[in-house]
Amino acid sequence: MQRTLKPTIWLVTGLLLVLALAACQPAVVETPAATEAPENYPAPQQEQAVVEQTNTLYPEAASGSEVSWAQAFGMLMNGEISEILGAKAEKITLMLKDGRSLQALQPAIGDIQRVIENCGEPCAAVQLSD
Repeated sequence: MQRTLKPTIWLVTGLLLVLALAACQPAVVETPAATEAPENYPAPQQEQAVVEQTNTLYPEAASGSEVSWAQAFGMLMNGEISEILGAKAEKITLMLKDGRSLQALQPAIGDIQRVIENCGEPCAAVQLSD
């Protein structure tokens, strides 16, 4: 009985191997040509959006609002600040060149002075007031 099972086992093993190899083959995917456009899709529309270009980092910050120290630092490095009030206090007032005034908390009193000293050209005209 063993002799009759050997060919059957080899046949089944071979068929399983063929099926496994066939399953591992990548599928053939046909992509439509670039010139073919389905008729049920509308043509793309060109929108005429008007985008106001500003050089400020945070144009959405309203005058009188408080910003984070990171935002204040970014505005300072971007050259947006003309004057800083309360430099020796924890809460400082930033007077921006566009006329807005914002408030921020220094991590430590005097940090704003150290930043301005190391800032270079963007901070050259910034006035500090106690």
